[in-house]
Amino acid sequence: MLNPLGLTKNYKWNQPFGFYFLFGGEIGRLVKYQSGEHLNCTSESYTAGLHLWTRLSTDLSLFLEPRFTHNVYKIPYSNVDWNELFSDNGFTISLGVSMMLRTPRYRQPLDHVYELEVKQPKWTIGIAGGTSLVVTKTPVFDNSGNSGSWNGLLFADYHFNNMAGVRLGVEWLNRADSGMSDFIDRTVVESEPTEVERTGLWNHTYRALLTSIGFDVDITRLMGGFVRQRTCELNMFVGPTIATSFPEKAELDSSERLQEGHEATLREPVSRTVGMGWHWGLKLSVNLSRHISTVLLPTVYLINSRFLKGVEMPRIVGMKAFETLNVGLQYKL
Repeated sequence: MLNPLGLTKNYKWNQPFGFYFLFGGEIGRLVKYQSGEHLNCTSESYTAGLHLWTRLSTDLSLFLEPRFTHNVYKIPYSNVDWNELFSDNGFTISLGVSMMLRTPRYRQPLDHVYELEVKQPKWTIGIAGGTSLVVTKTPVFDNSGNSGSWNGLLFADYHFNNMAGVRLGVEWLNRADSGMSDFIDRTVVESEPTEVERTGLWNHTYRALLTSIGFDVDITRLMGGFVRQRTCELNMFVGPTIATSFPEKAELDSSERLQEGHEATLREPVSRTVGMGWHWGLKLSVNLSRHISTVLLPTVYLINSRFLKGVEMPRIVGMKAFETLNVGLQYKL
């Protein structure tokens, strides 16, 4: 990353806005899924873009990063020990937050009188809502038969001190998808019922309850030190999660033909299961007053394979990975 504004004389890091040129190379694993098959191979990439940022509060910035990437990878032949070279291009736009690390030498001196007058509340409670960001291995479709995808979140934080605490969160996940599924077409009026396996478009609604407890740390305080009356604050939390999935609601899409006297049932419906896993997330809060803040909460979950069994998600260290994004309010008691 190159900061052209940093070449000017007497550059100040806490400018209201700025930008970087970014360019470089990448190496990693490329995974693609298509029609029941998948590609998993080593890939090298070359990337270039812009990193645009604006300051939210002292040392805390919001950034927008458009980036172009050229990927190069090899696909092996199935019948001989050869590889064919492929390449493709991608364009992404990333939105996030960044925090400047301020060494103790350049931090503001701690104001003990102010700390006593404006004492950090021990408890914070909040409510939020949003949606889930689930990437599936098989294609899914938007359909009017879906009831919609939404989340509901309740959380409470207990602070040990001005920097660290413990967090309890309960999140309800309602996920609606339409996708191709295997089902059994069964006659229900004949004396000798018959069953035929078919594949067709189904509308699915998945429901799950995610109960989490985690360690919470104030990143702005940890990396930037004491600052009077911050407008925005950034917290990070991590810990274990218990995930309870409930039986799915599913119905055959109206575009699929089903003869009179027949009924359709999924071959492998999602049933009630309880799984264990982990969660990691951020809480960006904008202080409206001393006690009330708006919050943005992106959270990544890693849950074992029993969770929503039958829904094929990407896996990290063998665990299903998905993300939720919630917006809400919190109150400091």
